[in-house]
Amino acid sequence: MKTIALAVLLTCGAAGASPQSETARWERVSAPVLSAPGAPQRVSARVAPATPGPASAGDVLPRLKAIALSEGEARVQLDGSILTLRPGSSIGTDIVRTVGADRIILVRGANAADASTPATVVVTFDAQGRSRVRVYWTHDRAVAVPREVH
Repeated sequence: MKTIALAVLLTCGAAGASPQSETARWERVSAPVLSAPGAPQRVSARVAPATPGPASAGDVLPRLKAIALSEGEARVQLDGSILTLRPGSSIGTDIVRTVGADRIILVRGANAADASTPATVVVTFDAQGRSRVRVYWTHDRAVAVPREVH
């Protein structure tokens, strides 16, 4: 609408302008409306608390501290105890898949007790031996399976 009004003003102004003026002038008719008047309204929403996942070593892995890591074997400290981890070892319900010079890779949910939530867990260690845990879920339990169409 403002574009049409501007075009009309320029056209009318150009028709009534003298041949000496080469520039057209225009004025804003009204101030732009940036927001609706009035005070902003408060919005509240309820958020359900996070549901805990299946019982696993997820609470234990961040507390690991590396003592010595080499290909195929890791010596780690957990709450004052020293553990030796090799492929096939378990920490809680997680099973060690591989041990490298800088990381441990575990499999979560790969047993009969919880086959519905498989995940790959990667534990890396910094220069001080502190662990960092990343969990890569391969199945989303929240996704509904569509019905079969016959």
